[in-house]
Amino acid sequence: MMPMTALSRPYDARRKDGALLAYPVAAGARVFKGGLLALAATGLAQPASDAAGLIFAGVAYESADNGAGAAGAATVRVLKTGVFSYAKANAAQADVGKAAFVVDDSTVATAATADSLACGIVVGVPDGTHVQVRIDARVN
Repeated sequence: MMPMTALSRPYDARRKDGALLAYPVAAGARVFKGGLLALAATGLAQPASDAAGLIFAGVAYESADNGAGAAGAATVRVLKTGVFSYAKANAAQADVGKAAFVVDDSTVATAATADSLACGIVVGVPDGTHVQVRIDARVN
């Protein structure tokens, strides 16, 4: 039972790790393992994109196909912490330390995008077309 007022005795907040959470998937959405994910205003998961009104949710732990399903008919587990590699045009060592913004579910930019959905901080550059992004600071 949740307290309705300020605590006056110890309370069991039922902690869970929080590194892997499940979200219902938006109607018509197909989510692929490893893809950047966002939550729409409805709270439903969908592939991240540079679109208004989205909240960065994390990285898909698994694929989920709700292409023919109603809203919430499928769920997807989402990683909320870690470092992940994504495509970035003209990746360079100078990108390290910069904010990463979603272009699509597998691509990031370090320059602000149209709707600037931040997904993390660049922490490494394995090659000229990819960056490693630490998502911990930006995930909601």
